[in-house]
Amino acid sequence: MPGHQRVGDDANIYKSAMVLQAVFHAFCSDCDCVRKYNSISGGYGLNIDGSAVFVLCQFDTNYTWTVIQNRYNGSVDFNRDWTEYTYGFGSVDTEYWIGTENIHRLTQAGLSTVRIELEDFIGDHRFAEYSVFSVENGTDYYRLNISGYSGDAGDSMSASVGNGKADGEVFSTADMSAHVGGKNCALYARSGWWYGTGTICSKSSLNGEYGTNNKDKGINWDTFRGMSYSLKSSLIKLRRP
Repeated sequence: MPGHQRVGDDANIYKSAMVLQAVFHAFCSDCDCVRKYNSISGGYGLNIDGSAVFVLCQFDTNYTWTVIQNRYNGSVDFNRDWTEYTYGFGSVDTEYWIGTENIHRLTQAGLSTVRIELEDFIGDHRFAEYSVFSVENGTDYYRLNISGYSGDAGDSMSASVGNGKADGEVFSTADMSAHVGGKNCALYARSGWWYGTGTICSKSSLNGEYGTNNKDKGINWDTFRGMSYSLKSSLIKLRRP
């Protein structure tokens, strides 16, 4: 799974998993390193600051991507608590969230461009790419910095969005929202995300309930299908500039 587990003497079970799935990449902390030894896109084990983390690596002609979120069929429940969102859940074989702590570490290591790929239920594919993307540490509740939009999905996250932006907001979950100012958008959405403190929770919410078209509760992107349409798939991935 893409969760967080220390690689040490007290983690023999997880070390065994790494031997099976990432024997040649236990010293790699991102997919750029993996690509030096393997040219096939797929699931690999990384060692991020001593933690075993399993992710999808995508090797395009020009770029190497580390996938931090993947949703496409609703097989994994994304209504999770703060700890699960921090360290990750799901599986590279199905759907997953890599964990906000791991996202922080990857962005600190230089993976600062994010691409968000979306699809609706009639096969329309859109993307949003941001040239600036970073997540602060847990002390600052994984505050998001995102800007430099390009793409055809529309900008639903940067400061340009105004009320409902994700830029500058802290991460929150249903059980950890006091730091957002008493507003519990995560509880309503049954999700974890960078919800805002304005009158609008967010103009984006990609970890919401799969398949629900209730306003602000699904896999939503305001500038592509709106906040009352839950998208079929969402994939978020990082690369170096």
